[in-house]
Amino acid sequence: MLDKGGTINTFTMLVTDDEITLSDAKALATSLQSVKEHSLREIGLRLERDKETYFKEYGEKLTQAELAKRHGLSQSKVSKALQAATVDNDLISVFPDISLLNHSDYKILLSTQALLGDQLCDFTEDLKSKANELKIAKGLIKEDLKDMLSKLIANESRSFKPSVDKAVVTTLIKFENKDQFARKKVKGRNFSYEFGRIPKQIQEKLDTAINEVLSGLES
Repeated sequence: MLDKGGTINTFTMLVTDDEITLSDAKALATSLQSVKEHSLREIGLRLERDKETYFKEYGEKLTQAELAKRHGLSQSKVSKALQAATVDNDLISVFPDISLLNHSDYKILLSTQALLGDQLCDFTEDLKSKANELKIAKGLIKEDLKDMLSKLIANESRSFKPSVDKAVVTTLIKFENKDQFARKKVKGRNFSYEFGRIPKQIQEKLDTAINEVLSGLES
């Protein structure tokens, strides 16, 4: 292919200190291919599906020890795989090859999820643009790119400041008494009404009006 003017962006070659036979080389290639096809996350997702199917069929939850026995894995591998399966898809999608991710990488991703909570979606959107810039600018092989992306996620999550939507406050009516107020607050998809120093009879009328509106939603 190279004789015909073709190019290869990256080429990975394994070198051994000792001589190995052709059959050993084939066995090693098969083993490496198996590892690539069954990443830690993919194993975890398969285990989760097995747990769900078993529970639907028998009404009982499989323990990690039982999962290990059913799938011919160690309990440690089962535990790590199940953790990898809980990482958010958006975070995983940043990496071009998830077969390269190891347990340490997944620990970083899980810590990022726990740290950011509801702000994870905003973080991943911001992260993807930076990750794309990194992929284009550096021209790295996949292994080095993975390491840099993991470090980027760890660093960015610590310094990430989500955009905060300010609440929009609307005055519903102005009172002569400065201690009285009636206003509406809107922040994102949430809204609320606030009242201060409102006579009890007005409160009761408001309660009645709100109950009538909400009861109409139920029907």
